[in-house]
Amino acid sequence: MKILHVVYDFTPGDFRGGIAKVVYELAFEQAQQGHEVTVFTPVVRQVPSTGLPTTNINVQTLQTLKLNNTSQAIYELTRQHDVVHSHNTFHRLNSYVAAAGRRSGTPAFFHVHGALDPVVVNTGIMKAIKKHIYIRLIERRNLNAAQGVFALTKAEEEQIRKWHVVSAVHVVPNGIKPPKSPSSADLEEFNARYLGLAGARVILYLGRINPKKGLELLIEAFGNVASKFPEAVLVLAGDRGAMPDYVHQLDTQIEKAGLQKRVIWTGFLNEFEKCKAFAMAEVFSHVTVSEGMAVAVLEAMAAGVPTIVSPGCYMEILTLVLQLL
Repeated sequence: MKILHVVYDFTPGDFRGGIAKVVYELAFEQAQQGHEVTVFTPVVRQVPSTGLPTTNINVQTLQTLKLNNTSQAIYELTRQHDVVHSHNTFHRLNSYVAAAGRRSGTPAFFHVHGALDPVVVNTGIMKAIKKHIYIRLIERRNLNAAQGVFALTKAEEEQIRKWHVVSAVHVVPNGIKPPKSPSSADLEEFNARYLGLAGARVILYLGRINPKKGLELLIEAFGNVASKFPEAVLVLAGDRGAMPDYVHQLDTQIEKAGLQKRVIWTGFLNEFEKCKAFAMAEVFSHVTVSEGMAVAVLEAMAAGVPTIVSPGCYMEILTLVLQLL
């Protein structure tokens, strides 16, 4: 089968969000199963080689296609494939895919990736108004033109249905590969580069630095227990440059709490550095107010790290386990 994925950002090994990582893992495994897989993206950032295999994934951009029109590029690719899978809620790429699917007759599927969570849709008065209008006029039409819509959880399926989406909705959780176990030399190098502490007990957050991730709550909680565990440090792994105002707010909070030497920022970690961070951690914490299904949470659990999550993670399997216990 010839499968086309359309996603707004795709730079293997330099994943600045969970969606790009999910698309990579999905495309790679589909190719491993013998399918011909293409990923179209308008954004390819130039980064140092990370060693992640991409030779079995055909990555296409406007430049490689020698086209200037994104809509035309998506149509040309869509008509050459058996199915197209779009990952771009609230992005014009979804509309281009829907139009290309109708025009070519190629079945189109859409992945919402948590974007219709009420917390996401209703945050900020003006943003909420714009999103409500966009959903009613554009996104709902895209989803209703689909052969199928993918939800990550039953909760997300309910969120999709509340917008009167009538297409078939398939609940398919994110899949991940367990992080590789680093060597002792790798861990020593990671400790020397980022921590510089012998015997530190690491509480880890890894992900985007964004207000919806609730990092101010995590810092506050750490401050409440820091004196009881003097060897504990809170490691925040993520790109500090993405939202400087929010980072400044967090830095101020850390300073006021006197935690400057106990809270460590690593900056963005690529896939290989991330494995080392999980191996160093005694606890992983993700206290987001809204999440589709956080890849970092799945990876932490797969690495065997005790994991604390908030209700906003919608981790239904954890709810089931707690009920059984």
